[in-house]
Amino acid sequence: MKNRRITLILAVSILSGAAIVVRLFSFQVSNHELYSALAKGQQSIQKEEISDRGEILMKDKNGILYELAVNKEWPLVYISPNEQKLTSEAKTYNAEELSKILSVDKDIIIEKFNKNSLYEVIKTRISNEEFKEINDLNLKG
Repeated sequence: MKNRRITLILAVSILSGAAIVVRLFSFQVSNHELYSALAKGQQSIQKEEISDRGEILMKDKNGILYELAVNKEWPLVYISPNEQKLTSEAKTYNAEELSKILSVDKDIIIEKFNKNSLYEVIKTRISNEEFKEINDLNLKG
């Protein structure tokens, strides 16, 4: 009777171990591609939320709200010298047109055209009128 119990416990342990080994083999070898793809999918799903920065407001004793700090978007003018393959005449023309609109020295703009960089800022915080005039020029780069 004692030997039967030990044999039964041993048999159940061996069968349980074998079942675990078969299942692990199934996960790691047979279905490796499936579970690898599922894991990569779980790891790569990230939702990036871009939100606006908060505004700081103040309320006076009469309940009127005053803006202390707010976000404002300002357009800027920049060029991409490496993307442009302009002749010197075209660079001079573009610089003259931008100089008229932005009140920036033409030589400074030409110097930025000749730099070896991806991005050169000409002027920040331009007005909406300047922005419209530059868009109407439809300059390349």
